[in-house]
Amino acid sequence: MKNIIRVLLTAICGLFLIGCGPKTLSEDYNEDVLREASQVIIDQLNNEEYNEIVDNAGDTIKNDENSEVIKKAYDSIKESAGEFDSIDKMSFQEKNGYAVVVSIAKFEKRNVQFIFSFDKEIKLVEIFMK
Repeated sequence: MKNIIRVLLTAICGLFLIGCGPKTLSEDYNEDVLREASQVIIDQLNNEEYNEIVDNAGDTIKNDENSEVIKKAYDSIKESAGEFDSIDKMSFQEKNGYAVVVSIAKFEKRNVQFIFSFDKEIKLVEIFMK
């Protein structure tokens, strides 16, 4: 009897965790397109093309001051992590109608996590680095 209860509780907990997990991408988004857009942004960061990032972004980011904000944030990352090496992995999910791409990048001293949110036109609407 205890084994049956234990199995049922494990199954219920598993279903609960699956139900609370991130949503997969809807038909509005394509992983390959999002992967390419994310790689382009990381390349632009490495090439110090901050204005290009802002110019190609959605309205929430299009602001003259944001290229300087992005530059300062990325300079801080490079100072603590060293030089960029490669992208290790990417994951994709959808939240509040936006595609969210989490990229783990290898740097000289440590890994860095990039989180990019895109709208349906694949315009960058949010960028986060840690």
